Amino acid sequence: MSGSTSFTTITLNPTEQRLADYMARARYAVNREQGAVDRKIGPQSTEQTDLQGIAAEIAFARLMNVYPDTSLDSRPDHDVLVPTPLGSLRVDVKCTRYPQGKLLAVLGKASKRPDAYVLMIGELPDFRFAGVAWADDLLREDRVTDLGHGPTYAMSQGDLMGWMEWLRVVSETAMFRSRVG
Repeated sequence: MSGSTSFTTITLNPTEQRLADYMARARYAVNREQGAVDRKIGPQSTEQTDLQGIAAEIAFARLMNVYPDTSLDSRPDHDVLVPTPLGSLRVDVKCTRYPQGKLLAVLGKASKRPDAYVLMIGELPDFRFAGVAWADDLLREDRVTDLGHGPTYAMSQGDLMGWMEWLRVVSETAMFRSRVG
């Protein structure tokens, strides 16, 4: 991990790549079996979205030195739980291959949402941590935009919390308490 930059990069090893491939195929099958609505944003295939998304979850979990959610039966309101002094933060990991890509979230997450959203940039096996936004900061009416695939919440990378600030939030009890009450 880099201590002097605002982002961190990670390359998934072959075992992590196989885990991402297995999880993507398994979640895709379970979601289709359960009739889950596909809420991807963009022209890419659902299979590609699932694979890249799960790979990004694994990369972020590895950066945080925690294990990603590998459940198949139900999708919780988070991809990764990040421990803090007062409990865990529920983090939804988003991914894009575009170097200047934005953090995006679908509309309608008000009732079941994470504490924070992370943006990872890249494609399997290489990812870059681009930043974090609190759900309250991202899921606001003034953040709704249309990038050509319908309305979505969006934040540019420049508006996101950087790596060092994120690490402080995770480690400092007072900052955590002020954000989640």
